[in-house]
Amino acid sequence: MSGIAIITEACIDVKDRACVDVCPVQCIYELDVSKGVLFSEDEAGSGTVENTHMPNQDAVAIFGDSLLYVNADECTSCTACYQDDVCPVGAIYSEEDVPDGSPNTSLHGISTLVPALHRGWTDDIYAASLRAGRSIQRALVGATSAADRGIVRRSDLTGFNWANVPAVLVETGFLSNPAERRRLHTSAYRLRVAAGLTAGISSYLR
Repeated sequence: MSGIAIITEACIDVKDRACVDVCPVQCIYELDVSKGVLFSEDEAGSGTVENTHMPNQDAVAIFGDSLLYVNADECTSCTACYQDDVCPVGAIYSEEDVPDGSPNTSLHGISTLVPALHRGWTDDIYAASLRAGRSIQRALVGATSAADRGIVRRSDLTGFNWANVPAVLVETGFLSNPAERRRLHTSAYRLRVAAGLTAGISSYLR
């Protein structure tokens, strides 16, 4: 499905730049920290700068020059950069297919993300992470009575791929869902979430 390209955190410290070569409008930028500008090349590594922009400081404050950026105003939604054979780490998505979150306000519930099995990267933590994730997911759903969206295996999260200990990421609800957002804003519900997390971790450690 077509949509504006979004580069996710899987690009961090990779910046393969194959996406630069397939972009027909050079809307993929890199941050030059020394000059404080975003620049795009006509061909990756050529040194020939096609465009430059002053960055939105809020947009680059977290990741700096560790990844590439798409200028949403210039992106034509051509789909070239997020084809399966372009980015070697699968960091680029259509805005409509970005993992996590949703414009669908009816979605609700809890899911727990765990590392996908990736030989040489997560095989040493995969089984333990899956056990931990299942324990935490079960306890959270029991404590909150939220919809059970299950276990989600992810291969594109840097925190998973570089971890040397079991790792999980709990998605406790959708802020895009009005009812769930209201619950998440209450201390009583957050205490139930905390109790579920505590019970799930304790169960895993036993």
